[in-house]
Amino acid sequence: MSSSSPTLPRRRRSRARNSASAAPLDALVPKSVRDGFAPGSLDTCTFGGKTYCLRNDIAPTVLWYDAKLMKRYGYQVPKTWAEYQRTGLKAAAEHPGTIVGAVNGKYGAGIYFGSSGCPTRDTLSLTQVHIDLRRPTCTRVADLLQPLARKKAVTTVVPIDPGFAKFGKGDKILMLPAPAWFGDFMFSPAFKVPRGRISAAPMPTWPGESKPYAGQVGGGAFLVSSHAGSRTRQAADLVRWLTTDINLQAKQPTYPAFTAAATKWGEAKSKDPYYASDPMPALNAAANALRPPSARSASRPTGRAASTTRSSRRSTPAATSVIPWEVGRKSWKRRPKPAGTRSDEDSHTVPPTHARRRATGGNPPPTPPHP
Repeated sequence: MSSSSPTLPRRRRSRARNSASAAPLDALVPKSVRDGFAPGSLDTCTFGGKTYCLRNDIAPTVLWYDAKLMKRYGYQVPKTWAEYQRTGLKAAAEHPGTIVGAVNGKYGAGIYFGSSGCPTRDTLSLTQVHIDLRRPTCTRVADLLQPLARKKAVTTVVPIDPGFAKFGKGDKILMLPAPAWFGDFMFSPAFKVPRGRISAAPMPTWPGESKPYAGQVGGGAFLVSSHAGSRTRQAADLVRWLTTDINLQAKQPTYPAFTAAATKWGEAKSKDPYYASDPMPALNAAANALRPPSARSASRPTGRAASTTRSSRRSTPAATSVIPWEVGRKSWKRRPKPAGTRSDEDSHTVPPTHARRRATGGNPPPTPPHP
């Protein structure tokens, strides 16, 4: 940092670090309204029993597949991950270069590990994140993917990488577990898969389970600033309208988190001629089968108890890492917060003090899809 760069006084920095940026919405948004959101979609907004945000949209994962290739090769859409692995290995042997998935970065974490329930970044508190990759819900993902990756049936090329388009152009995408927004924003414009070929099925079921849980990759949320003061009620009303108004939500590009809005939004999707079959049954099933976080609070950690905070740096068991969130270090902490703020986040829980915020500016456009 240069000598001319502004610095934040120590006392003021400490105060900013310890103050929450988002206001609880429980007293501002009726429970009857909050209950109208997709099951589990507000888990990412809940800390210490309080709701700090309302989801604008969600990105549940489904099993996208090329119906034309499936028919040509004589394969069946897998209903379990064991069937998925067998189909992928068979496709790699009989049709070299064909892929059934992609695992890299947030896509692997949200799609495979997320649907399995592996704690890769579950929030324990405002300052702690739980990671335990030795759990069976994590190791079974490795057992699933390693043979497929070895045969290159699962690629390590990130789907948003321009190089991924070669799979679509070459008729090499047999299946691709991916979030709901891939249907509109990736297969045609990015992967160049022609119309009338792509269909959606529920995610395969993991061993010992009867429900095909979905992961999440994407989705946005609206928050009310704790600094809104006398404007708090009006800000909460704005956030409520943005996330629950059916006419508004029905026109947005991605799957609405509010169930009634999702129903209206899906009417156009069901008639979209791009798809080989109606994708909404699979999308709706996924929205109602979001895998819940494996750890919800520091008082009930999963696995062996562990704690690492700024005030107490105790050692943690090898199987569990608890990583403090780095908050309160950005210059935005020095400025008063706007009445309504918006956060576009992943599938996992994010503390309400996290830095990625945007002012609503009144009536912003719906959340765009993002990787």
